[in-house]
Amino acid sequence: MWFLAKMMIAVALVTGLSAAAVAEVPDANEENILCQKDMEKGLVEPIPEPFSAWIVTMCTPLGQQLAPNVDKQGYFWFIHNTANLFVLKPQLTKAEEDQAVGELGAENLRFIKYSGGQLFGEGAEKLSKMHEIVFDGLKVEENTLIYQLDAVSSYKEKLFHLFFFIHNDRPKKLITCVNQCQLSVPVDILNWDEAKERAKQFEEKQ
Repeated sequence: MWFLAKMMIAVALVTGLSAAAVAEVPDANEENILCQKDMEKGLVEPIPEPFSAWIVTMCTPLGQQLAPNVDKQGYFWFIHNTANLFVLKPQLTKAEEDQAVGELGAENLRFIKYSGGQLFGEGAEKLSKMHEIVFDGLKVEENTLIYQLDAVSSYKEKLFHLFFFIHNDRPKKLITCVNQCQLSVPVDILNWDEAKERAKQFEEKQ
């Protein structure tokens, strides 16, 4: 499968220089990596547009995870200023992950509801300020569009927020958070060349 091939190439070439990065990649089943079997069972909630161009649902032994749509966009998610790949899981911690899989089973550990759209006015201003804080003082580029996707997990109905910053039709940054953004993860969205350069930089630091 071309999507899987791209993901595996990314692991081998982009993040192969970082052992920590490989740990972030989901242990996915090739035959069901994009949840084909789960879709047939009605277990995959469709991701609404325009987010479906940026995100895919992946099915893993630890449940569903949200990952960048490598096949359409050619971009990868890295935790800000690290060489660690990022995916969004329906739970927060390793302890929660073990508990969730034990209680629900991997097949039922998923995202059950999505809603969202573009932010304007006060909402966009708040996210621009948040962007500057979590990305170490980096201001939002002029003419950047900000989109918010809310994703509800089947595990205790946790509510996750994904904030995409789109500049010149390209996703540039992502902020994911939970609990009204008491906890957040800033994510750099990098293309192939940028991802290789990021890995190279961190290899040189080691």
